[in-house]
Amino acid sequence: MKIAIPVDQGVLSPHFGHCTEFALIEADPEDKKIIKIEMVSAPPHQPGLLPQWLAETGCNTVIAGGMGHRAVGMFNLKGIEVICGAPSQSPRDVALAYLKGELTTSGNLCDEPGFKEAGGHNCNKHDKGF
Repeated sequence: MKIAIPVDQGVLSPHFGHCTEFALIEADPEDKKIIKIEMVSAPPHQPGLLPQWLAETGCNTVIAGGMGHRAVGMFNLKGIEVICGAPSQSPRDVALAYLKGELTTSGNLCDEPGFKEAGGHNCNKHDKGF
């Protein structure tokens, strides 16, 4: 299994499309262990690039803070499961919690009421960058 987690300043980025790097995590879901973590720079924003790029790296799961519905659909079309609403913790801690079935999510942060009013935005209007 290969998990992709968007990262800013060492923790999961709350907004998938604006992260500076990705943690690409190879894991053994049966033993619930991390095999390898590779940090890679995020590619430049281009329509449809991230789903294709992550599929080419072999990722089958994305764990994110927030992501618009259209982007989730694009990942799903590539056979990549998307988990939204993950906490801003280290990629290792997020991945281990997911593997152990202990990851607590709060839904899709980009779609939550009040996110836009708190200085965020509606990601569904910005999905074209995926």
